[in-house]
Amino acid sequence: MKCRAEYTKLGMIRYISHLDLVRLFERALERGKIPVLYSDGYNPHPKFSLGNPLSLGVESESEFLEIQLEDDYPPENLAKDLNPHLPQGIKIKNILTDFPKKSIQQSVASCLYVFDLPDDRVNLAQVFETFTDFPILRRRKKGRKKIIVEENAMDWIYSLRQEGSTLYGHFSSQEGKTLRPDSFLKAFDKKYPLGWDLDEVNVKRVTNYDPEGREFHGK
Repeated sequence: MKCRAEYTKLGMIRYISHLDLVRLFERALERGKIPVLYSDGYNPHPKFSLGNPLSLGVESESEFLEIQLEDDYPPENLAKDLNPHLPQGIKIKNILTDFPKKSIQQSVASCLYVFDLPDDRVNLAQVFETFTDFPILRRRKKGRKKIIVEENAMDWIYSLRQEGSTLYGHFSSQEGKTLRPDSFLKAFDKKYPLGWDLDEVNVKRVTNYDPEGREFHGK
């Protein structure tokens, strides 16, 4: 039985890497005695995956875990059995057993981010309206190598809105056109110097959207 779980990643746990997050879930599944299925082979691993990875240091209200469980395990028990073994900030909040076969990466077309800016002296949304292009640096494959190229991400920004020192950014997350919030800040600062320590800007992913623009919570 395959389940899809929506979970949060809030607070200091946002600084954990994707690989460490995988290990964290492996330990939590073991401690919670969750009957997860394992892969075959010499070194079997629990059958689960994490979708739509976050940039390091970004919080999220909506992340996804896909997991294969033994058929006789009640899926509605997963949150109750797993949450006590997860650290503060990570919490399973929704479980689905009936969902499309499309992967999370295929299902999520865009994301809404909230930026807590150091001050409100600059309205980034108004400044952005004056831009005719928005160059960012991306790592792309060229044959067997990876090279750094400059691309125009103007069309990857669906909307920007600022209220006081809070900025709301709706960005594309489509394959080949994913705009990470940290890349957005660095590119903006290069085009219009902000005078901030960008590492001090707290960012949170609050909503995922499907290709039709509907909120996505797993199906």
